[in-house]
Amino acid sequence: MNTGLIARRYATALYEYSSAKNTLGNVFEDVQMIRQQFEANEGCVRFLSSPLKKTSEKVAFVETVFKGNVCETTFGFMTFVIRKGRGEVISEIFRVFEDLYKSRNGIYSVCITTAIPLSEAKISEYAEIISRKLNVKTDVSSKCDPSLIGGMVVRVGDKQLDGSIARRLKEIEKQLTA
Repeated sequence: MNTGLIARRYATALYEYSSAKNTLGNVFEDVQMIRQQFEANEGCVRFLSSPLKKTSEKVAFVETVFKGNVCETTFGFMTFVIRKGRGEVISEIFRVFEDLYKSRNGIYSVCITTAIPLSEAKISEYAEIISRKLNVKTDVSSKCDPSLIGGMVVRVGDKQLDGSIARRLKEIEKQLTA
């Protein structure tokens, strides 16, 4: 089975349904929170993906963990997907939903990679600068990669601006060996 196609269909259905129910913003926030939990605890995804677990066990797990913590639309969707035997693609469905929401609402994903961790204040400052310069809404995340030595790499959608010291040193090395 093509899990990408399945995920896209379910994500599109969730987007359209939550839009019709005027819960789109709440569902987006829920999906972001759930994805963070899935990333922090791989056991959740493994449990929902396991063919050895009964559907009733998976639904009970979702009820225990998420009922009351997410809106009814999100909760109903999660149980629906599990009952349809698609628990193994729920994480991918939510990733596609998040991308779909951002693209339809003009939100650009921005990833800032630096050699040292950035404070929340600096991340917010950079987010504001990028939003203003590009005249778009942004969703900014940051990563730390000590191999950059200094400077930063900014990725906006599929474009990348590399202002790292590591890149500059590589350019100098090329010039010296040429």
